[in-house]
Amino acid sequence: MIGTNKPDAKKTVSSLIEDLPNLQPCAKPDRKAIQDLLCSRDVHVVTFQDWEQIDRAEIERSQEKGKPRKKFLTIEEMLAVLN
Repeated sequence: MIGTNKPDAKKTVSSLIEDLPNLQPCAKPDRKAIQDLLCSRDVHVVTFQDWEQIDRAEIERSQEKGKPRKKFLTIEEMLAVLN
């Protein structure tokens, strides 16, 4: 909900600032370095193309009901669209 975005954003930024002293800068920052880090932590990365696929699926799910979209309720549901 829009009303919860601002407090969530403040909490996220506070967390990022709190983490700053513990962060190790990359010797050579690049996209591959962050991809390798996320992979090493078993983080499932959702690309923009993946998001577009999820977006299309939400719109398709709503066609029978005449609604603009039917949102997925869980991350698992969203990721299942990608498999």
